[in-house]
Amino acid sequence: MVGHVTYLSEYSLRAKFGRRLQRAAKPEDLFPDFFSVESYLHHQGDSFVRRFDPNSYLYLTKAIDRFDFLAGREAREALDRVRARFLVISFESDWLYPPSQSRDLVKLLKRHNLAVTYLNLPTPYGHDSFLIHNPEFSSALSHFLNQEYESGAAHNAPKSHAPRAL
Repeated sequence: MVGHVTYLSEYSLRAKFGRRLQRAAKPEDLFPDFFSVESYLHHQGDSFVRRFDPNSYLYLTKAIDRFDFLAGREAREALDRVRARFLVISFESDWLYPPSQSRDLVKLLKRHNLAVTYLNLPTPYGHDSFLIHNPEFSSALSHFLNQEYESGAAHNAPKSHAPRAL
């Protein structure tokens, strides 16, 4: 439940829940104030456990924590064979991956002469901004992918040959 909060933003938490109480206190309540956000987080936690094996989550997070792109190498060595073009999009309200980390990645890629486009979107919905209806994000991603597809299609098109006589 605590981790789920990092996907949201201050704005979205305030707009969705504020300090509203979910229900009146009951005599059996250990903590009588039951805020709306608590109800939401309990629901998200229960839903997560029903559809996702907690052990697999532990393995995934461990794999993410242990991943080291450089793995003791200099950035030059790690990036030397990269031929991809990069699109890095950050969201101003993202607490999980703040824009400063995206800008650091962009600087690293540019220092190694890699093609990179950076876009920081001022959405108020935190890390989940890529999951909601977000026309600016969708347009940027669509444009980038279409350019990559067209570039790849032109590069990989079969060479035309003169027709052969039978």
